[in-house]
Parts: sequence; structure tokens; C-alpha cells
Amino acid sequence: MPNRVLDWKPRYDPRSLSYTIAKTEPNLHVRNCIWRRDTWLDQGQEGACVGFSGAHVMSTTPKAIQPRYTQAGAEDLYHAAQRNDQWPGEDYEGSSVLGAMQALKAEKQISKYRWCTTLEEVQHAVSYLGPVQIGINWYQDMFTPDDKGFLHRSGKLAGGHAICVGGIDFRREAVLLYNSWGKDWGVDGNAWLSFSDLEQLIKEDGEFAIPSKTKG
Repeated sequence: MPNRVLDWKPRYDPRSLSYTIAKTEPNLHVRNCIWRRDTWLDQGQEGACVGFSGAHVMSTTPKAIQPRYTQAGAEDLYHAAQRNDQWPGEDYEGSSVLGAMQALKAEKQISKYRWCTTLEEVQHAVSYLGPVQIGINWYQDMFTPDDKGFLHRSGKLAGGHAICVGGIDFRREAVLLYNSWGKDWGVDGNAWLSFSDLEQLIKEDGEFAIPSKTKG
């Protein structure tokens, strides 16, 4: 596997607490659900995971606004995220999930976005609302899934990575991640992450956002 650049910038915005799934979807239901993935983009050694993971969210059902998001489109989204994130200018590496959400809204690809701040909110969002874009701490043992296709939050902290949560399986007690490192990574470009590891990453001030095309 080529060297990978981790470029999600970890800066959680506490104002997101006013726009959580629990406040807009008070009854949190869950079910097994795998949203169909139509695009396998590879950011290569580019530090543009916010753009690429956002592209995967937007090209995975039920969003599918851009069902065949291109490499160039994902890179454009990354730069748009930089123009809309918490830091001035674009002369730096990386961006935030907030930047991606604001860019998508500014470009009228979505009408709103909401945040998940607990495991239960993530479970409900992925179960019923669609794929979720997340920005999380990325540990050394998360670069390569194990023989069962699972990532493990262990080893040294390597940086921050943005990725798409595209499915959930309560028998496995895990979510399915759609990565932006090509179809040869993991299992067809995907990997599982346990609920327990996911919950810990949420507590480390990860960003978990779900965009929506609907108003209200």
C-alpha cells in the first residue's frame, strides 16, 4: 500500500451540539442497513480525504446527487471545504467535515446537515437516514484491516482521517466504512469498525455529520 497522507484537521465545533440528530429525530430506531456504494475513489497520496469521503457520501444511496463523482470532483470538494472551514485561506493541508458540509450547502447540493454526537445517534442515522461523513483520529493499526475485515483503534496515533460510514450490522456490532484508498484496500475498499471503537472515537471529538437534500 502506498504511503497515505492523513489530513482531517481535528477541531470539533461545540456549536454542533445545537444541531444533533437527537434534536431532530427524537425517536432513535435502529436496523441492519447497507447503503449501496457506486463509487470507489482513490485519493492516492493526496491529502484530500475530506473531499473524497464527502464525495463517497454524496454518491452513495440514498443521497446519490452525484452518482458518479469523479476524482476531479472530489478534489474540487476538498478545496471548497477549505474555503468554508474554520481556518482562513487555503495555504495549509487538510480540512474539516464541517468545511465539507458548509461547502455542499453553499453549492446547493444539500439543504442542511445534522450532527451525531453519540453512538446511538450514529446508529440511527446510518440505519435510516443514509451514509455519514466522519472525521476521526486514525491509529497505526487502522491502516490495514485484520483477516475478518475489521480495523482496530490501537497502536500509535497517526493523524486524522475523514471517511464515509456506509452501513451498519448489529450482529457484528460494527459499522461499515467506505474508504477513499481505492478498491484494492480492505475488502473491496471497505472495512468494519466495532461499535466500541467507534464510540471511543466519538468521545475523542470526532466529527460525524449527515447531509440532507430535504428542507425543514
